[in-house]
Amino acid sequence: MANATAHRWDVHGNTRLLKYAAVHGPRLLGAYPGRQRAVHRILNRFKHGWAQDMWDAQRDGLLPPDGGEAWWNANMQRAEAEIADLHSSPQGLEADGARIGTPVRAPEPSVGSFDF
Repeated sequence: MANATAHRWDVHGNTRLLKYAAVHGPRLLGAYPGRQRAVHRILNRFKHGWAQDMWDAQRDGLLPPDGGEAWWNANMQRAEAEIADLHSSPQGLEADGARIGTPVRAPEPSVGSFDF
């Protein structure tokens, strides 16, 4: 049961990230030419953090009434801030996106998880 619940939130997070990328991707990716892989990794890491938070909240009977919308928005704002911060840091975004910051409740992707 727990795996099915976790999988549900992984799938829902993937769908949310695809929608987010359709709207915001051109702006984010266009702002950092040649750095798309790092941008994808950061967004994906925050998506995994949201899915983990939702799974934890459901397990504990504390799902937010908005279905996690506010948590999603907060995670995406933090992801965008991290992207901007990495771009402006002295090291910048390293080639291949190797430097992506500290994990944010990012569990290993489950089997079949789509890594954006």
